[in-house]
Amino acid sequence: NVLQNIGEGAYGSVNLAYDKTTGKKVAIKAVNIMKICELNKDRHILREKDLLNTLNHFNIIRLFSTFKVSSFNFFHISIG
Repeated sequence: NVLQNIGEGAYGSVNLAYDKTTGKKVAIKAVNIMKICELNKDRHILREKDLLNTLNHFNIIRLFSTFKVSSFNFFHISIG
């Protein structure tokens, strides 16, 4: 469940959400695939995903999963 928008960027937005599975608040980053392709930044997003996958520390955000819906890629990220 999306609770509120917490940020906007060049490629999309970040929303605060409630993860029903874990019972915790998470961030959902929505990245517009069309904008990424128009700006030739697809490698940038892949690099961000790879970097987030390597991080696993309680003081740093953690990437739980990524998924695609329509023209958006979504990053499911812990927030603490």
